[in-house]
Amino acid sequence: MPTVVAVCANGGAEYDPQLLITVTGPDGQRVGSLEFAWHWHDNPPAPVKYRVFAQYVPVRVETVGVYTMALHQSPDDTDTDHQFPLPIYQRNPLLQANQ
Repeated sequence: MPTVVAVCANGGAEYDPQLLITVTGPDGQRVGSLEFAWHWHDNPPAPVKYRVFAQYVPVRVETVGVYTMALHQSPDDTDTDHQFPLPIYQRNPLLQANQ
């Protein structure tokens, strides 16, 4: 699933951040994830810095329902304020009919 992630931080902070995008299915099981990291330089006259990523998050969609995409600071992070519902209304036509 193509995803755009925009992040920002104060200047003088967050030089080597790592983020994790997770996707959970309607039953709460993880069906996709992507971990990414980068080195973030400061621009001394600017009080903040930002970065925008276009990432492909591999997601396994096997049933209709509301999936949830979340942004985490680490793989061990279970709570986040950054959650986004992804309603799926149609079954994946690429799966076999008897599944």
